[in-house]
Amino acid sequence: MKRLRNIVWQRFLVAFLVAFGLWVYVDITNNPSTKTTIKLQVQKVGLPEGYVLIDESGQETTTLPMVEVVVYASQATINALRADENIKASIDVSKVGIGEQLVAVNVVPDVGLGYIKAESTPPELPIRIDTLKVDDISVDRVLGNDSYDVALYKPTVGIAEPSDGRVRVSGPAGLLSSVAAAQYAIDIISRTADYTIDADVVLKDKLGKTIKGLTVVPAQITARVVMNPSSVRKQVVIVPTLRGSVAPGYRITSIAVNPISVTVSGEAGALDGVSSIATDVIDVGDTTTTITKTVLLSNNLGAKVTLTEGTNRAVDVVISVVKSVDLLRVKLPFAVTLLDVPEGMVMQAVPAVVLLDVSLGATAQRNGISGIVPEVRVGAWDPANPMRQIQLTLPSDVRLLNDLPFIRIERLGDVQGQPAGTPTIDDQLTATVAPTDSALTPTTTPVTDGAVQPSPTPTATGAPSATTTATMTVAATPTP
Repeated sequence: MKRLRNIVWQRFLVAFLVAFGLWVYVDITNNPSTKTTIKLQVQKVGLPEGYVLIDESGQETTTLPMVEVVVYASQATINALRADENIKASIDVSKVGIGEQLVAVNVVPDVGLGYIKAESTPPELPIRIDTLKVDDISVDRVLGNDSYDVALYKPTVGIAEPSDGRVRVSGPAGLLSSVAAAQYAIDIISRTADYTIDADVVLKDKLGKTIKGLTVVPAQITARVVMNPSSVRKQVVIVPTLRGSVAPGYRITSIAVNPISVTVSGEAGALDGVSSIATDVIDVGDTTTTITKTVLLSNNLGAKVTLTEGTNRAVDVVISVVKSVDLLRVKLPFAVTLLDVPEGMVMQAVPAVVLLDVSLGATAQRNGISGIVPEVRVGAWDPANPMRQIQLTLPSDVRLLNDLPFIRIERLGDVQGQPAGTPTIDDQLTATVAPTDSALTPTTTPVTDGAVQPSPTPTATGAPSATTTATMTVAATPTP
């Protein structure tokens, strides 16, 4: 009987080993084990009430760093694995103390997917723990100012919220302990009348640096600022007053004033609309060199605003003038001259005057232009082909901006004994430009260079004739 029992157990063991080996073979063949690396966001577990995680600056943080996790499992399991769903990484902070410490990272996979082995890199994370603290801090006001506006005498400031002049600050205890002051700014730059302001409360440390990461209630202070009208002072900038234009071919590049501002005083309402003060007039007409002058400030501030006692009314002004390379654009009319008119014929050009759009360089702006003659050669006369394009020769400092125009040649008749090309119409046809014809009025489009000056209009001398050469002289000053 004992022998039979041994045989049964031996056969059972052999069958088990064969079955296990077959299962391992099939599993390895059809579902081989492999590994992969995934990144997981670490979660905190068990943080006691009244404690917070903080970063290196001491501010509260709710996000922990990510860790790399090496996962060993079958290929099918890995394919089905979803980060932060089927496998999670966490740290237990239920028993940690205040300060910086290392805490082990726990990686927990979903066992329902099958066998999974996971290892975190790094296996531990450094964390910082602090307690939450609440404190009531007095709020101080700061008067805003800058170099262009003089601070008024101390204004009266009434705080409407909070009524006790204190704010409640909460956050990590270490960060809260570094608070040296709670402040709000009262802006009095250019202020001359009473006003109400909602100012943000800002926390400062002992060095005056702003502290962030704490909660302030209320976050804003409502304050009523009452200004003292008997002590209102203000700094205003000095603006030079120029008259005339620099010489043709020159431009103003900069204007410097020393000092750049002066202090004025007066009633609060009167100062509200004063932002600058002008100088006496400086004539820059036809100048070609830099102007340096000492001028007086103009007394144009009104009866209720005056220069502060002891202020020097004399200021130095330097106006830099250089030779200009800017082009002046003008439109001018020119009479058309007919050449090579067939002998015995009288011809006229339609139109007899063409408008040319040209740009003038520095030389042409200074000396004017002359000798521009639009010419048309008639040649052999064919009534079916009366159109001709004008020919033009321009000085080197003048450039045509539009296309050469076409005109139509009309035959007026035959005249015996008259020189070729000489009209015999009564009172010889003369082309003139009517002052009211805007299409033929010379116009300028100067290229500006920063400073604002009146744009001069070039003047043309000479009445262009339909059959004679017109001489046009332009005296124009480009806008600097």
